[in-house]
Amino acid sequence: MPHGGFILIFFLLFFIPLSLYSGFVMYRKKDERKLRATKLVIWAVVIIVILATNYNRHINTRFDANAIVKSIEKYKSDTGDYPNNLEIIGVSNQHLRKQLGMSGYYYNDGKARLFYSVTYIPFDTYSYNFELKVWQYRSS
Repeated sequence: MPHGGFILIFFLLFFIPLSLYSGFVMYRKKDERKLRATKLVIWAVVIIVILATNYNRHINTRFDANAIVKSIEKYKSDTGDYPNNLEIIGVSNQHLRKQLGMSGYYYNDGKARLFYSVTYIPFDTYSYNFELKVWQYRSS
């Protein structure tokens, strides 16, 4: 995940000072140990759940995008050319947006491109290069 640390930095900028402060207070005030330790555990669990959710969304979106790429490549192997639009292979624009979010497909001058927005960074995209058969990260 290129630039995936972008999200992590925001959490760590909050969590590290909180942990250090709470550790200091727990050391000085023994009666607050249990409460502060509980709060730290809750924050750690929340951060882990958020990061895991984002990672899961990234993986599932790529899985769905790869399924569409396979359909496009199958169409090309059957007909010798890429489809002009995805509805030819049974993928409506509504279905594409539901599966990949902000995304699209275009075929121009003999070159096909499938793209979708990166799930963890606004305005960046992944674009599939059908010639090289790789996903390419494109930052805004």
